Amino acid sequence: MVFVAGAVMTIQVTGCTKADRTAPEAEPVGSYTIVRPGELSASAYVKKIQDDSETHTGFLAFDRLGDLSVMTEEELKNYALSEQRKTLVDVDGDCKERVRVSRDGIYKAQICVADIVGNQTVFTHIFYVDGTAPDIDGVVDQTIKVSNEEGTFRVEGITITDNLNGDLYSWDTSVLEMISNGDGTPDQETFTLRVYAEDLAGNHAEKEAQIQVCNTYHRDAVNALLEAQKKHAEAESGSLDVRIQNGWNRTKAEEAFATVNDRRQEQGVPGLSWDEGLYELACIRAEEIVQSFSHDSPSGSNDGCAENIAANYSSVQNLVNAWMDSEGHRANILDARGVRGAVACYLYDDSFYWVQLFAM
Repeated sequence: MVFVAGAVMTIQVTGCTKADRTAPEAEPVGSYTIVRPGELSASAYVKKIQDDSETHTGFLAFDRLGDLSVMTEEELKNYALSEQRKTLVDVDGDCKERVRVSRDGIYKAQICVADIVGNQTVFTHIFYVDGTAPDIDGVVDQTIKVSNEEGTFRVEGITITDNLNGDLYSWDTSVLEMISNGDGTPDQETFTLRVYAEDLAGNHAEKEAQIQVCNTYHRDAVNALLEAQKKHAEAESGSLDVRIQNGWNRTKAEEAFATVNDRRQEQGVPGLSWDEGLYELACIRAEEIVQSFSHDSPSGSNDGCAENIAANYSSVQNLVNAWMDSEGHRANILDARGVRGAVACYLYDDSFYWVQLFAM
């Protein structure tokens, strides 16, 4: 540098800008996504973006690889990872922030995060585009016959399948509802079966059917009791009582009541006390079982009571023996919660009809 006497020199130094050659830092959101057809935004599949300058996220490429097929969750993941390990295609052009997909299939996307000078970080992401709803089969109106005390039943033959997810039961995305219509009886009830299924892309399907359940448990129990009563009646010795006319037989009813109390006391259970109100109800029930031999009372006269019924027994001993040989009737007789009771005996067309009611 030369200094000249008497002169003043000003030197201005301009700083140099360092070139930015560092690509943005970012992480992909998973390796694959199951989506329905529609518009996709690239920014939804990238996270934790860091750079000294402003960045832009978009699709460098979006290519269809093929049709969908049924795949397990592990297969979906492994296929996506295998595509990620392949060499990225060098694509010139701008990153498109959004793409629209209208066709089902497997798509391979290259998602880039670029800064303002063009440095890029690129990820591969697999899209399983599924716009097809699951298929529900076997949901049809039907009648199911069962015979059990609880009235439990099974609906079989229902399948839920999907073009990508396969058997939807394995994905825990299906819902089966069985709703009682509320107008049935213990022997027959109607339900509405509703089946809802949704696949992992969000497509859903729903079907409904009417299921009528016929439970023959009580009818079977009555038939078994009648058969047992028939055998006891056939085993009776001697002639039957002389039957003059239809009507009530209070004497035989009280004899049966006393015999039941004897059986209770033999088992250490206190005897019942005779209840005249229950006797009147038992008489109503005895007339009813002439027309319909079942525990369903048209008048509701046995509501809140335990009940034993029988027919065709002229012998009190054979009657009580038959009740004691039947599990349900024996349980009523020996139930210590019962403290009051009555027996009615009704003669109709040469047959005796018996009803015993128990109350707390």
